[in-house]
Amino acid sequence: MVGFRDLFNVTTHQTVVQAAPPPPGAAPPAPDQSQGVFLTPQSLVTFPGATAAGLLIWRVVDVLHPAWASVIWVPFVIALILGAFIWWIGVSDPNADQSARYKITTAGIALLNTLQIFASLLGLPH
Repeated sequence: MVGFRDLFNVTTHQTVVQAAPPPPGAAPPAPDQSQGVFLTPQSLVTFPGATAAGLLIWRVVDVLHPAWASVIWVPFVIALILGAFIWWIGVSDPNADQSARYKITTAGIALLNTLQIFASLLGLPH
């Protein structure tokens, strides 16, 4: 069964190389960890779904409140909310790395992705 987090996260595998079989009573190999797809370097150029969602939200806001159509902060806030949400889904996964280094690194990548979503919403060239 596909869970909610499976829509946002991919499973990563760690290869453990051992010279000899582990002695009896040794610790088992590390379990698989998951990593948010929005938080990988490859996601800097591959997330059209987030851009489409941002565009949809911006157009709905435009219809509901036409005075905001020309306010540049509206798509910026939309991009920030989308980026923060997708980042949170990735780092709050119980199977994700919970270290501070991982969270800070992925926050930086998520910020770059958020800025790219903002640029896409405005129609700026990549």
